[in-house]
Amino acid sequence: MLSVLDRDQFSACFGAWMADLCEGTGLRAIAIDGKACRAAPGDTFSGCPHLVNAWATENNLFLGQVPVPNGSNEIAAVPELLKVLDLRGALVTLDDAFGQKDVVTQIREQGGAYLVTVKGNQPTLHRAVVAVFEKAAEAEFAGCDMASSVEDGHGRHEERYVTVIRDPEGVPEEWAGVGAVVMVSRERAVSDRNASSAHYLTSLWASADELARYIRGHWGVENGLHWCLDVPFR
Repeated sequence: MLSVLDRDQFSACFGAWMADLCEGTGLRAIAIDGKACRAAPGDTFSGCPHLVNAWATENNLFLGQVPVPNGSNEIAAVPELLKVLDLRGALVTLDDAFGQKDVVTQIREQGGAYLVTVKGNQPTLHRAVVAVFEKAAEAEFAGCDMASSVEDGHGRHEERYVTVIRDPEGVPEEWAGVGAVVMVSRERAVSDRNASSAHYLTSLWASADELARYIRGHWGVENGLHWCLDVPFR
């Protein structure tokens, strides 16, 4: 019987129902991420269908899903997925693949906040964010909000340091509503010790502890949703 329903109308109704449910449970963070359906061959650039999903990381709720149009890519599907979500009061987290100016502008216009990874696919933005932290380092990060955590488990020792700079100067103006930039430095020891760092852009005015939680929480979509699609649903 489901096959006779209009897919777009059903999706809109489902999204509205989920929005009401999330309001009652205090929804905050929504992770947007793509999923390749490797077990279902398709006439696409990768040989299989692709989906873009919305996952409430703290509520463990699946909020919506749109397919990537044939001949296109996952980025093109994100605006359509955002349209069916009520983003008022929500924080949308995205990896660098979806970190586009139009996407963050749409999130702001729909009443939400964003937290996006910044990498080399946005070279001008990446250079600007790195420059903000280089300048702060010269002043020994005076006035910056910072948080740290240490974890041991499974033969691994990991230290994470989160630094937040609010109202950063030099970020390109076309990025809507920038409130802060974030740097996460990580030192991990398994057999050898290695260090890495990552940068983020956000419209959210929040503490380093809170932003650290949202950054780590984004990847809950992998275990909470994608693992279930891969293993129980094959």
